[in-house]
Amino acid sequence: MDAFNLPADFFDNYWRRRPLHLPGAAAAFLPQAPARDQIFGMIEGGAAHQTDGSTVWFLEGLTAGLPGLAEVVDRTRRLFEWHDVWCDVFATAGPSTIGSHYDGSDNFSIQLTGNKKWFLCPPDGIDPDDRRRRVLGEPGLGPAPVPESALAFQVRAGDVLYIPSTWIHWGLSDGDSTSVSLVLNVATPLHALQAQLLDGLRHDPRWSALLPVGPGSTAARERALRGLIADDLPQRLRDPALARIGDREGSRLSVKELPVGGSSSPAAAPEGAQSEQPPEQPLGRLLDLCRRRLRQTSDQDARRLYLAVLTAVPGLPQPLLDSLAADPDLAAWLASAQRDSRITRSTRAEDPQAHALGLLLLPELAPALAEPVAVTVRPDPDGTLTLARTGLQLSFPSRPARVTLGVLDGVLHLLGPDGPTPVLPGARTAELEVRAAAPQRSALISG
Repeated sequence: MDAFNLPADFFDNYWRRRPLHLPGAAAAFLPQAPARDQIFGMIEGGAAHQTDGSTVWFLEGLTAGLPGLAEVVDRTRRLFEWHDVWCDVFATAGPSTIGSHYDGSDNFSIQLTGNKKWFLCPPDGIDPDDRRRRVLGEPGLGPAPVPESALAFQVRAGDVLYIPSTWIHWGLSDGDSTSVSLVLNVATPLHALQAQLLDGLRHDPRWSALLPVGPGSTAARERALRGLIADDLPQRLRDPALARIGDREGSRLSVKELPVGGSSSPAAAPEGAQSEQPPEQPLGRLLDLCRRRLRQTSDQDARRLYLAVLTAVPGLPQPLLDSLAADPDLAAWLASAQRDSRITRSTRAEDPQAHALGLLLLPELAPALAEPVAVTVRPDPDGTLTLARTGLQLSFPSRPARVTLGVLDGVLHLLGPDGPTPVLPGARTAELEVRAAAPQRSALISG
């Protein structure tokens, strides 16, 4: 511990539990620290960096190239017994900030020159699913407000501040400053083992056997899949996997990749479909965002939902289009999805925004499509899910983390491990109670 001036109880009482201000510890972390002119010299020399052009410049992912970085990275790797370590280097001019956010990584902010006031708060207020996706590396996550109850730290030149993984933090420089963020990136068991697990399944003859196809094959396919799930998946993964068996091509609740719709589908591929609404109008923006997000995600359910919207919405009658354009829930989705798309540069493996849109547009998608679309969403904290535009409120006594809905023959269904359950007013099972809610307009789903 002496190498970094960390207290003897650091790993017991602080590591991934709470922040720690270490006055005067910068010299222990970086005995030979980069000077401001060396940082700007690296930037002016063509090194990749980010900047707002006037107040903040930073270099990301460095393990060498400036004085002291290679040494501190090497010592950190040895102390923490962890290789995925690097440095981000910041320089500011005048009062500045990069905004309030949270990271998946653990960080030691080493203040070299100038002063910075930090506000930190625990991740209790972050949606647990957002935290999960953040540590898995999903893009479009991180910005978060700091509450008034946040802890405050005045970090001066020569100090170090430890920021635990997923703690919301906001640093404000009071003038010119330089700092180094020593980053210990996180990894999950999924990161560590996903390639090995998939490779194991690929080499298992039962998982590479052909599924039955032909008359009467639907039941045989389901038996084969259920057998593999029961034999090879742990209990906590079985129900989600079983719930998806009915979504496969050739089964009763199938979802086709292309085309998504029936006779109302445009002749061109949905990505190229043109809307009569200009992009600056709500429905034009909706279609533009669906095209963009379709290109950005590898999530097959999300892709089907975006394709469904691109197919169904342009063919809706004008009064319904006008009503949709004025819907405040759609306006909220547009704002959230546009902000997320603007800051995302990499491909998403998950896209909850697509499912939120699918839930919102279920009444419009249901009658317009030849095949149903599965929508997976989180109920509210009280265990309910209100579908105001369909006139239904769903109550889940067990408060599951997520539920999957689909439309079959014009009727909304809950998709579960025991098969689809119709979602009709007054229906009641051990897992679901359905009540009527005041619809915003006439429900378009029959029942």
